[in-house]
Amino acid sequence: ELLQDLERRRTHQPVTARHQTFGYRMNRFFRRRRFEAIAAGLAIVGVLGGSAVAVFGYVRARKAETLAVEEAASAREVSKFLVRLFETSDPDRSKGQQVTAKQLLEQGTRIVDSELRNDPHVQANLMVTLGSVQNKIGDYAASARLLQQAIDKGFAPGRDGELRKGAAHFEMGDTLLRQGKYVDARRYYDQALSIFKHEHGELDYDVARTNTMLGHVCASLNQKDEALRFHQNALRILEAVQVSRASEVKPIDVAVARRSIAGSLI
Repeated sequence: ELLQDLERRRTHQPVTARHQTFGYRMNRFFRRRRFEAIAAGLAIVGVLGGSAVAVFGYVRARKAETLAVEEAASAREVSKFLVRLFETSDPDRSKGQQVTAKQLLEQGTRIVDSELRNDPHVQANLMVTLGSVQNKIGDYAASARLLQQAIDKGFAPGRDGELRKGAAHFEMGDTLLRQGKYVDARRYYDQALSIFKHEHGELDYDVARTNTMLGHVCASLNQKDEALRFHQNALRILEAVQVSRASEVKPIDVAVARRSIAGSLI
């Protein structure tokens, strides 16, 4: 029996003198069938890996499909909004009276407030657009109200939603800056800068533009060192982006950044 056990040990068979546990017998088996076990293991890993890739691909496809459906629905809502908005200027409805841009904006705001409550993401996007236009025509109170409502409602999840959120904060900063509310403007510009840097990276036109506006805010607050730092950051980014993506940066952008630096040094 001892000779038999020695022969079993040499050929990697279970030895009868040892307790025949499952682990021990499997160890002996793998020693006898090492290459077959490795091949089987690789095959299993391959199958599992292929399954993981297939599942990952399926999840990505489902996400893409969901996003496409949401974007299509959003486009339909925007189209309906535009049709409803410009119905106001229809001569049959306006009774021959000329409709001003301000009246159109007021009508658009009423439509967004009342008819898009069930689609808060589309509602928020249109509020940013309307708020931006209100800012440009000088109705800062209406602009601030719309932009803050959009920020409070929130935007669609994902990168596009984050960028819209950044744009809303940027526009809010601009509205407050035009009103001389520099401390509040800085708070919104800081948030916009953080979002743009997270989504675009450091070397991006929106990041440069926000740095420029923060420089103006700091200059208005008599924070000359910070103003200089922001303007220098803006110029550095613009020059880098001009080399890699020249279409995004106009010569006037670089000229303004240099002039702003010169102004901060006075």
